[in-house]
Amino acid sequence: PFVKQPPKLGTTVPDPRGTLPFRTTEEQLVQRLVSKLPIDSKVDSATASWFLRDRYLDVEKARAKIIARTRWRRSFENSARQADTAREASTGKGYLHSARDVLNRPVVVAVARRHSLRTRKLIESKKLCVEVFEAALSQLEGVTDSSHGLL
Repeated sequence: PFVKQPPKLGTTVPDPRGTLPFRTTEEQLVQRLVSKLPIDSKVDSATASWFLRDRYLDVEKARAKIIARTRWRRSFENSARQADTAREASTGKGYLHSARDVLNRPVVVAVARRHSLRTRKLIESKKLCVEVFEAALSQLEGVTDSSHGLL
């Protein structure tokens, strides 16, 4: 079966709606996407480019996905606290490893055999994921906005 592949970086693409010049570079599409986003989205150009390629260079679909991601993250922002996730963390399903990888990045460990569909509580699992990834992102050097790291 044919699987549609996302476009390569730096490609020029025809505008299917005819609203842009005949061919537009990806960088121009990224600028257009970033200019259409709400201020509270806090998306850099690399993240915008990822969302744009994920939506096959459709600016409106990428914008909608970024806004949905921002809302989802905001819903966990205040609720994902260690007290809320202590029970889920005690299972050892996922955690931030104390050692770093060879490039000195934090390592997140997920233990597949400890994830059971019968006993899991999805909301608590999501909160634990957010908490662990936020902890990992906070340890990265040079990261000013951690919201772009967790998709």
